[in-house]
Amino acid sequence: MCSPRVSVCITTYNHGQYIAQTLDSVLIQKTNFEFELIVGEDDSDDDTREVVINYAKQNPGKIHLFLNERKNVIFISGRPTGRWNLVNNLEHAKGEYIALVEGDDYWIDQSKLQKQVDFLDSHPDYSMCFTDARIWDEDRAEFNDKTFSETYAANGTKQTVEFGDMATNHWIPTGSVMYRRSAFEDFPDWFYKIPMADWGLFLSLLKNGPGWFMNECTSVYRVHGSSYWSSLPVTARQEGRCLFFRLVRNEFGFRKGIAMNQAYCQQKFENYRQEKNKLSNLPKLFYKVQKKFWQLLSALIRS
Repeated sequence: MCSPRVSVCITTYNHGQYIAQTLDSVLIQKTNFEFELIVGEDDSDDDTREVVINYAKQNPGKIHLFLNERKNVIFISGRPTGRWNLVNNLEHAKGEYIALVEGDDYWIDQSKLQKQVDFLDSHPDYSMCFTDARIWDEDRAEFNDKTFSETYAANGTKQTVEFGDMATNHWIPTGSVMYRRSAFEDFPDWFYKIPMADWGLFLSLLKNGPGWFMNECTSVYRVHGSSYWSSLPVTARQEGRCLFFRLVRNEFGFRKGIAMNQAYCQQKFENYRQEKNKLSNLPKLFYKVQKKFWQLLSALIRS
């Protein structure tokens, strides 16, 4: 096999009923270049490991399999994560470009890789590109009416995406992303501590160049009870966002960090209001003054 243009990095854990669909959707990609699959299996409790071993045997030289041990798992906020698995995959990737997909998601466009390589080849100033995704609800066994971007892009979408567009609102489906390996090769300490690795990765990429949003659905994001993020209680997710903003807000310079600081304080305010319910008797003026303060400060920084 020639040196791959693209490394497709797949992290998987307890995805026995999904991982075959994921691998098939990658293997059927139609390209005019070579690509490899980097599969990290995190010592699942189900038959995920057996499935990926069989696929690797059937695709020698195409699938590079890493059978991890649970002793390497990194805990964040007391919960096990796939962070070590992800970093290990990325460190072993050889492609000029890296595509991401998790073991419970899958692709629905056989030309996904080709379209994204064509774009990045012709736009060397862009660090990444991504598409929209359909959302499959496993419990209801049906697709949601709204796509990923329609669900999560609070301020709408745009084709050229810059750091500020993602600083406080994460709406990029991970399974749709392709990026330049050269744009993010070193893993800072905070990357091993933040709750949402994909968001931190995307912000780091956008610091080095804009991203391009292809407004079409090439992948499926699966929501199910054992999904790491969606299975967390609302309060845990809110605290996770606070931890994320606190850890990364100083990593991107003062002008970029100001948005992080604003988001951090607003999230802490919202957490306190919801969890403690101690603000119900305070005048609404408090919140208005806080909001006006951040608007004036942001305007001052941009000036």
